[in-house]
Amino acid sequence: MYPAEAAFSIAEQENILRIRQLIGDNKETFVDDVLVTPYVSNVKVSGTMYELEEPKGYPTEVYINGVEVTSMTGYGSASVLSYKFLRFIPISGAVVPPLNTGNQLVVVYDHFRYSDVEILQAFDYNATTYLVNQCGLDYEDLTIDLLILATAFILLSGDMYKLSSEAVELEDSDSVFRSAGATGGLRTLMDLMKIINDQLLAALNTKMRCKTMSLPIYKVE
Repeated sequence: MYPAEAAFSIAEQENILRIRQLIGDNKETFVDDVLVTPYVSNVKVSGTMYELEEPKGYPTEVYINGVEVTSMTGYGSASVLSYKFLRFIPISGAVVPPLNTGNQLVVVYDHFRYSDVEILQAFDYNATTYLVNQCGLDYEDLTIDLLILATAFILLSGDMYKLSSEAVELEDSDSVFRSAGATGGLRTLMDLMKIINDQLLAALNTKMRCKTMSLPIYKVE
């Protein structure tokens, strides 16, 4: 097997899965099976790099001529660049790089909008910052449920920005032409963001109400 993107605890895996379910970013498995020739457009830089058919993604298995690539470093390895490219290092003493004419490349990989590492980073840093700075919570007020909802909202906001940029195909002083597919995607995304936002607001209101009720009561003589 190709090395995993990172080692996650069981709790981290559960949080990542819950966030994926909220934002609708479940992993899909794809297989690139190609005979490498000079005419394969996905082979780059003199055969040392390969672009995934459905970027972005992360490989689970990589084979060249039936030989499995199981390392990210050293001769004969393949490293991942921007969840889009695999960069191969020629085997020691080889005259040509691994992806030369006639070689068979097979890449089995998970396709997603956000990788597990990106989701966990948003959970660990962005969501905490958002809840503390924007929502006025203290660090001790943060719960897993609040962090998961905040992470989902932050990631969907990133999707909104990217999709909004893609939706406008041409704009002049008189009119704006939009892609029908992108426009429909924006509506769906906005509906999903509203659902997550409503859940987050409800959770925040509950947290603040419980926090207020837990304040100490002092008797004034």
